[in-house]
Amino acid sequence: MISTNPRNFRAQLKAHLDLANQEPVRIVRHSKEAFILLSEEQLIEIQNQVSDLQRRLLESMEELSKMKDAR
Repeated sequence: MISTNPRNFRAQLKAHLDLANQEPVRIVRHSKEAFILLSEEQLIEIQNQVSDLQRRLLESMEELSKMKDAR
């Protein structure tokens, strides 16, 4: 992930947008507040991964509950 500041980001907006299609771009203010620019495709992939992990966690919790009840 590359990191830049807001001034550089604005000055090279097109280049940063193009780069964000390949990897996230971190934009850091002087206050150390940071923002991440990523493509919509990357965001959807992250959302899908989170949903999958949540589903798997719920399934595991249900299995553990069933095992506990069977005792």
